[in-house]
Amino acid sequence: MIMLVFGGLEIRILALEVTIKDKAMMIQINYILEVLLLLATCVTAYSSVYFFRYTIVNILNSLASAWIELPTSKNNILKTLQYQVSVTFFLLGLALIAEIAINFSRAGGLWKMFNITMSFIYPQMIQFIVLAFYCVLVQLLVALLKNLNEALETFRRKKSCYRNFETRLSMLDLSVMESVYVKAFEIKRGINETFQSTILLTSVQCFHAIVSEAHIIYHGVIVARTLNTHESINFSVWIGYQLIKVYFLAYTGNILKESTVKIGQTLHNIPIDSHDMRSLLEIQHFTSLMACQYTDISVYGYFLLDASFMFKIIASATMYLIILVQFDKYY
Repeated sequence: MIMLVFGGLEIRILALEVTIKDKAMMIQINYILEVLLLLATCVTAYSSVYFFRYTIVNILNSLASAWIELPTSKNNILKTLQYQVSVTFFLLGLALIAEIAINFSRAGGLWKMFNITMSFIYPQMIQFIVLAFYCVLVQLLVALLKNLNEALETFRRKKSCYRNFETRLSMLDLSVMESVYVKAFEIKRGINETFQSTILLTSVQCFHAIVSEAHIIYHGVIVARTLNTHESINFSVWIGYQLIKVYFLAYTGNILKESTVKIGQTLHNIPIDSHDMRSLLEIQHFTSLMACQYTDISVYGYFLLDASFMFKIIASATMYLIILVQFDKYY
């Protein structure tokens, strides 16, 4: 509520400036849109977490139960997971400190600093926290898929066995692994449904912020020449924050896709002469299941989160910026 009040106040101030500064109208309109998109993203994130709270609990329970079903693997998976989660929250704290330090070094007065903090920094930190939570859930899912891949590697190294009892054991192992993969797919779908609206608005907000902030730098440095060094650094750092958010979205989708590809490669590398016909049929069924159930994260079917997502955002923002500067007037 406090965030919405200060956001509305900032929009009101900017709207009054639009009528006063006609020459900088495009910059002020982009500024207002940026505040609106930040507020809309935060409201959507809160609504998604609230309405899908039971889904999130089910995701955590499914992750725990699926991990227990698999045999004990190497400890380096959990160590890597712990390191990744620690780095995620360390970067989150570092971003908060950097934002506050840059904001309170401006020369606009205490009220201006406080207003910017509540209108821009506070919503963006909420956005970062939601993205960090989403990133941690994906990392937990990736750790589960890595553990599944380790179990498949152990099964692949098994020697040929034709006795009925050992055949049943291998069939049981494969059925458990297949069941874990189905659970992983359901977990991915739950994460997808919970965060796709937030990811969509975050992508739009990041794209708009990159274009508008870059245009403000161009307008203030090249056209009007009214932008000082501190403001140029502030806007450049703000663009960097948007690139970090886009990178995290692309990174999470890419590591999830890579983990699935590794499982498929392990299945295809299982030698034919090392297992009986029933086990091979079970492997074929597992492979067909993976072909039908993708673990890619999509946003309402419009686009996928993968390694090319960041390139698409940057390339599109660059194209729109080139078009936008054509409408700028020299004074």
